[in-house]
Amino acid sequence: MRTRGIRSLAVLAVALLGPDAALAQREEDGASIAHEPRPLDVRAPLDTPALRPTSPGARVRRALFVSVQVNVDANGENTVGDAANEPSIAPGELDPANLVIGWRQFDTIGSSFRQAGQAYSFDRGLRWTARTLDPGVFRSDPVLRAGPGGEFYYSSLRIEPTYETDIFRSEDGGVTWLGPYYSFGGDKQWISVDLTDGPGRGNVYQHWDNASPFGRKFARSFDRGFTWDGPVDGSSDWGQQTTLPDGSVCITNGRNTSTVIRLVGTSDPDTPPTVASTTETGLRLGGFSDLDSVNPDGLIGQGNISSDHSGGPARGNIYVVGTGDYDGSNGIDYNIAFVRSTDGNLSYSAPVFPHGAGAGHQWFGTMSVAPGGRIDLVWNDTRNDPVDPWEPDTSELFYTCSLDAGETWLPAIPVSPPFEHRLGFPGQNKLGDYYDAHSDDLGVDVAYAATFNGEQDVYYLRIGTADCNANGIPDEPEIAMGLAADDDGDGRIDACQCVADFNGDGAVDTQDFIAFLNTWAAERTLDCSPGDCLADLDGNGAVDTQDFLAFLNAWADGC
Repeated sequence: MRTRGIRSLAVLAVALLGPDAALAQREEDGASIAHEPRPLDVRAPLDTPALRPTSPGARVRRALFVSVQVNVDANGENTVGDAANEPSIAPGELDPANLVIGWRQFDTIGSSFRQAGQAYSFDRGLRWTARTLDPGVFRSDPVLRAGPGGEFYYSSLRIEPTYETDIFRSEDGGVTWLGPYYSFGGDKQWISVDLTDGPGRGNVYQHWDNASPFGRKFARSFDRGFTWDGPVDGSSDWGQQTTLPDGSVCITNGRNTSTVIRLVGTSDPDTPPTVASTTETGLRLGGFSDLDSVNPDGLIGQGNISSDHSGGPARGNIYVVGTGDYDGSNGIDYNIAFVRSTDGNLSYSAPVFPHGAGAGHQWFGTMSVAPGGRIDLVWNDTRNDPVDPWEPDTSELFYTCSLDAGETWLPAIPVSPPFEHRLGFPGQNKLGDYYDAHSDDLGVDVAYAATFNGEQDVYYLRIGTADCNANGIPDEPEIAMGLAADDDGDGRIDACQCVADFNGDGAVDTQDFIAFLNTWAAERTLDCSPGDCLADLDGNGAVDTQDFLAFLNAWADGC
């Protein structure tokens, strides 16, 4: 039993210092290319967001899942009449509560002119501070990744005078950025950072499409993005990349023919990397959308590739997800398909379909692998369109996961409200070309674009906050999938519920007190519907002194 004397000290500390003191503890696409080239619109924005009307920043809920708008002004307001899409996300390697998101920022939908939008959060996405990097420069294709020392990298396609890329780097969690540093590049570039314990740890790798003065190539940085070695052959077409546990790099195609290239020798600065294998995956990719009702001038999804870095038997597995037409109907029935290689890119399994049964189209498939090996997958899904799922106006973000290296998948569930995916197209007639996600062992951080404000905006969604029964499934999706009971509707599994175990690790300790204190301080300024704020323990829609006292009593008593 803990002493209750700490209660008065903690209450006094927060009362005197306020919530900010608690928080301080924690504290692209280039041209509109569809099936043939289209002219660029490189006009400057017609006006600036500062002169535009605003509306409340969106915070929307679907069951246990809350999506928070990221592209907001200093007051947390949405700018009316702009557009933001094609987001990429990176949680900090040293502080997972520090999140950074980048996107394509259109200050007006009357033009294709876009800039490098960027925002950071130090409270796991409760609040965001947004800005534009390199204002006034036509930029696209944002890709963000975190490095092992706590740094963040932002790869950005610069359109003028030719398709080339720059790297920005942040050493303070996304608050300020160094650069831009020239990194060769071209259209549809992608980056990865070597997070292994091998000799390449900290290296940054980038590949790109052939819309570049260099052609389709691959480049390396051995000094955290300052300078780049290369470029050399070994790239692919519109796909993503992953670094394997042995330090080699795999790059997938993302357009039509689905292949994976494995490059070896990537960590040795004295020798150029070489192609060890180029292997067909068996996926049928759709490239550009053939449906005006889905994403008219955009992709239906990039080729996603991830690898298993766990200590289990699946370590080294390569996983690929693609979106394509799998019923032979010439691009009018899109599905998410998954394949895997267990032999280092020599062969791939037959495709499986993680979205399960259901009408409509599945598009923008986005995958990430947790350190323990769980595979998370999100995508847009039109199966519940109220009029016609085959010629839809609405999509929902869906989620599923696999706990057995992709052999089987848990029931797919919607994790966002429906949204009209064709609202607010900027000069480019699309919602971008991709979403992004990053997994940890307690859930997955997702950055996606949606139209809950009646226009395109970027949203952050956290799926899963704990795994209290240690079965590999984050608690929130486990409840939503019907695999665990939550009879009191508080978002926590009944079988292992303990209010004082705030971080859900099965122990009531100092970490729970710190986690609750930070969350309570952060959520006091938010409007809560029942069950919406974690610190609203009594579920009355307000985070107040009663919640703080209730937690302290429970924490002192233990479970």
